[in-house]
Amino acid sequence: MLKKNVSQNSKEVGYIKNIASTAVQRDQFVLQYLKPLLHNGLGTILRNVKSKGFESFDILGFLVLLPLLGVSTINGCYTGDLASLMKVGKDTLYRFKNNGWTPWRKLLYSVSRRFIKLSGTKSEKIGGATIVEEKPKCLIFDDTDIAKSGVLIEGISKIWSHKEHRHILGFKLLVCNFFDGISSIPIDFSFHRENGSKKSEQYGLKKSELKNQYTKKRSPEQSSTVRKNELDEKK
Repeated sequence: MLKKNVSQNSKEVGYIKNIASTAVQRDQFVLQYLKPLLHNGLGTILRNVKSKGFESFDILGFLVLLPLLGVSTINGCYTGDLASLMKVGKDTLYRFKNNGWTPWRKLLYSVSRRFIKLSGTKSEKIGGATIVEEKPKCLIFDDTDIAKSGVLIEGISKIWSHKEHRHILGFKLLVCNFFDGISSIPIDFSFHRENGSKKSEQYGLKKSELKNQYTKKRSPEQSSTVRKNELDEKK
């Protein structure tokens, strides 16, 4: 993906600075924590997403690393410190993200299972006896606002924000987290829209706005078809 070592030209984001203040420490963090999660099984899940060019698994790994490099958008790869290092074109990255066949849910399941396995119950021997450290394990469901600014985005609606105490344009993201007593990791997600209270404005939008919203024909087998259908399901 890059022409040379990105560690020499990357910026640390706030949360990574606390544990990796140097490029060497950051590399160690990636090898110790991220690489085990980005296991080869993900390549099997992605084998039918694209047939030529850069491997889907390599693209996924690169996108996962971007927050650690201080890059919040794909465009940031081509306007910041990484611009002179990039070998892959931005269209390749955008096409991967927008590919309706990319099974994001399966990818998240696989990474989550890997994380739970690697961070499983710890035990230690005390006085010849094996002591298993038991911690509470539970599922946590929570929703959050995904604010947007374009009324032509597919499936967009006005949602009630409990944070802003008003209606905003966007989606509701429902996330299922697994908590093992120490760490929390998302294991599933779904996007939802709200119908709104005004009968004259479905989804809180004008008829002209709904008519001009982006639409796309999809195969029933595509992962994006399932996500699109979930928009109108109750959380």
